[in-house]
Amino acid sequence: MSHNLALLLASPGDVSESLKAGIQIVAKVRSNEEDQRKSARSLAGVLLDIRHMQNLLDKKCVEMYDAFYRHRFTKQEALQAISTFFARDPPSQVYMVYYSGHGERITGNWVFTDGTISYDEIISMWCQSGKSENYGLWIISDSCFSGQWIQTAHHLNTSNCMFIRMLCSSEANKVSYDTSEGGDFTIKFTQGNHERLATPAVSCEIVSGRMQKSIMHSTIGNYVEQNWLQPTQVNSSNYAEPYRAQADLENDLYTSHPGLYSIRDMRQERVQQAYHLRRERAQQTYQQQHERSLEVYQNRNARMLEVQQNRNQRVQEAQQRSKHQYSSNHVQTKYH
Repeated sequence: MSHNLALLLASPGDVSESLKAGIQIVAKVRSNEEDQRKSARSLAGVLLDIRHMQNLLDKKCVEMYDAFYRHRFTKQEALQAISTFFARDPPSQVYMVYYSGHGERITGNWVFTDGTISYDEIISMWCQSGKSENYGLWIISDSCFSGQWIQTAHHLNTSNCMFIRMLCSSEANKVSYDTSEGGDFTIKFTQGNHERLATPAVSCEIVSGRMQKSIMHSTIGNYVEQNWLQPTQVNSSNYAEPYRAQADLENDLYTSHPGLYSIRDMRQERVQQAYHLRRERAQQTYQQQHERSLEVYQNRNARMLEVQQNRNQRVQEAQQRSKHQYSSNHVQTKYH
């Protein structure tokens, strides 16, 4: 059984349908542009957040189940990813769900292209998975107003959940901050940084439905050191290189493909590309060999035909000479 398992979700871009439905969004504020807030602005740092989390999981020997990043990310796609993650067997001691993207004003819900996902929905899926009574759930949310989920947790019955931990990048009524290198919270969280956060983070722990503690953090380094999941016995090198290699491809895949791509999809696509490349090369080799064989066959037939034509020509010439000589001898005999 794997001790810890993580799912990473990122929704940086198109929330047009959510806006039309009346969902109120404030984009993460750039740390050097605090006066420029644009409600549906694409979050450039979200892809970097995913990469930072991948590197942290590698260092902590936590198995990454999957990572989803898409400019146009629907609610149903996100729910399906979470549901599949919770259903994963064999079970893990702790399931971690990380989200980076837009947060809905007032509720703190995660915002996708055509709707939002609430804390209630995630807990409902977690309970339906059949794992809530025996395994732990850790939710990390780097989005505006994410601290509202901790307030929501105070009023939601989770008595059938053994352990829930939440870490939110902002208070219930505060925005989160973005930088050119990723989210301010995610950068400092993944680096175990002791510098002051641009906006305080909030965390809580719920054991058997009871809120044990809810804490505000002006820095996040101590929290990471004291509360990080215990490392598994698996060698981190088993995970580090493949995920780093996949992260290098994410940007190109994102710009060149309109569909939903995950790390697993990318790996499968690379295998398929290699297969098609080998098949194409084999077909090219076969075609070249066939063309060479056909050329050799045609050249041989041409030479044989030329030899036969030369032979026939010599026979005809010999016959003509013989006939001419016979005619000459016959004329001479007649006049003698």
